[in-house]
Amino acid sequence: MTRMRRKVIVVGGTAAGTSAAAAIARLSDDHDILLLEQGKYIAVGTCSLPEYIKGTIEDHQALIHHDGTSFQEKYGVIVRTSNQVTKITPLRRTITVHDLSQNVHYDEHYDFLILATGARPYRLNIPGCKSDNIFSLKSLESAIQLRSYIRQYEPRRALIVGAGTIGIIMAEAFQQMGMSVVLVEKTNQILNHLDLEIAERIRGYIPTQSIQIYQDSQINEYLSDASHCTGCRLEHMAEPIATDLVLETIGVEPTIDLARQAGLQVGNTGAIHVDQTMKTSQFNIYAAGDGIELTNLVTGKPGYYPRGSNANKSGRTAGENIAGRHTRFKGVLGTTLVQCFNLQIGMTGITEKEANRLDYHPLSIEITALSRVKGYPRAAPMFLKLIFSRNGRILGGQFFGTDGIKGATQTLALAIQHKASLSDLAYCDFGYHPSLSPAWDPLNIAARAGLRRLRS
Repeated sequence: MTRMRRKVIVVGGTAAGTSAAAAIARLSDDHDILLLEQGKYIAVGTCSLPEYIKGTIEDHQALIHHDGTSFQEKYGVIVRTSNQVTKITPLRRTITVHDLSQNVHYDEHYDFLILATGARPYRLNIPGCKSDNIFSLKSLESAIQLRSYIRQYEPRRALIVGAGTIGIIMAEAFQQMGMSVVLVEKTNQILNHLDLEIAERIRGYIPTQSIQIYQDSQINEYLSDASHCTGCRLEHMAEPIATDLVLETIGVEPTIDLARQAGLQVGNTGAIHVDQTMKTSQFNIYAAGDGIELTNLVTGKPGYYPRGSNANKSGRTAGENIAGRHTRFKGVLGTTLVQCFNLQIGMTGITEKEANRLDYHPLSIEITALSRVKGYPRAAPMFLKLIFSRNGRILGGQFFGTDGIKGATQTLALAIQHKASLSDLAYCDFGYHPSLSPAWDPLNIAARAGLRRLRS
């Protein structure tokens, strides 16, 4: 008996979209898969865009994990780039598509639809914002434009708006390219996903001779000469700041236009609401990637966590469920790793400021411990802040140093996800070898310090 074939349309060639399409293709022979991407590229490693801009990665093709042809050959997925979905009609199970290269419109029928439309950068809407040397950094196309501008005009001064992870990483990149950099941040700290005192310590490692940071500062207007930005004015500052280029890194917002038009449920975060299978409020429409909200495993509340790792997991989850598996993506911890200015920075769980906002009445401890036994090569101080509840439940942690940060962050994330207590962590059987790790792991030491704080 011939089994009925089902048609799956994936909207967006993002990490989530390609992960979903690949998962269905691997698990099922009963689905015809069409992937539509409005841009030129699919499967781009956007997290490596800073390395491409500063020239560590010379060819942008190295950032493209698959082009349409190779993806189709490997997975049997039909790929159409430069095809923009403009409308979803759920009752008819159809979408309307604009083929941008041919300037024609057409309809496609689906049995299942996956929205992997990603996110778009926030942009300032102030006088002068349309100047041709004001950039954002979200797509490969935007990175190619920025690098082309830098190579053509050789700017000496750069203004970065927003001092989050991308802003800090790009400040280092521009500095290494020989530019003087001004960072403008509207809040009272850099790296706002960390607690204030940790961010201030990390700020001390940023070279002030080539990078100026203005916190609690807001740009009122860009100054321009014809269509070229020459500087900006800050609120409460008389003298303008001169610049040769501007990079806005003020965060992203989920791209949910199609979801809203189709009547899908959108959460309080402003992102698409999905269940643990990545199903939306419409039974045959799934969503994944930077357009969805995910449950925080500490708080149990939905949050917005646009990260490549989450995009891959949510995309695969959507694809596997459409293919017939019963996969659940239960949630995230907001785990983040950053490397810049010879520092490794990690965090997982919730911060102390968030725990206070949610009335957890948290406690915290801060320690510094060596990553390896003293005297061994690469042994270096590791700073660790541990946040916990008054019953000993671990809520979060923040780290920085030059060695061992990734492993400590990932280990603590696993402990939090499995609801480990301070007592569990204090005597966890971590491996020991003098050249690799001390007899008392920094996480053991931090947990013991937390227990002492509970007893005091």
